[in-house]
Amino acid sequence: MNSAIISIGNEILLGKTLNTNLQYLATQMAGLGLAVDYAVTIKDELSVIRATLDYCWSRYDIVISTGGLGPTADDITKDAIVSFFGGDLVFREEIWQEVTDRFKARGLDVPRINRNQALVPTGFVALNNAQGTAPGLFYSDGSRSFFALPGVPLEMEHLFERRLRGLLKERY
Repeated sequence: MNSAIISIGNEILLGKTLNTNLQYLATQMAGLGLAVDYAVTIKDELSVIRATLDYCWSRYDIVISTGGLGPTADDITKDAIVSFFGGDLVFREEIWQEVTDRFKARGLDVPRINRNQALVPTGFVALNNAQGTAPGLFYSDGSRSFFALPGVPLEMEHLFERRLRGLLKERY
């Protein structure tokens, strides 16, 4: 099995944020016997994300992306996923309920923009994120697997431990 990691974020490319996600994922994947063969950091731009997905999906059995799943205008990873894999973004009421519950538990109003976090690409499985409001995403075509994870390290690590590790062990 070969694998690739795509780190998405202008803040990484500008040197404002250290890419600890790559270090964590590469270490964890190697521990599973699924060493990372390719890693790339790219900017938050639809055409760049789509081209990188095209490159990686055609060459690697496992592709993991981090970043761009939040609610703001520069979080366009899901749009790029739909552009590449096809389908639509489907609103999932149960995810929206989890997001609103998380805000209410903190005594905060839910910004309307956070509804974006309840949008899931057609054919993808949403991976519950108990550490944040952006669920991870999982897709498989039977032989290859794609995972999209939040860029926040705490959330990304939580999803890897709670969901990806088991899926990877089961499949590979």
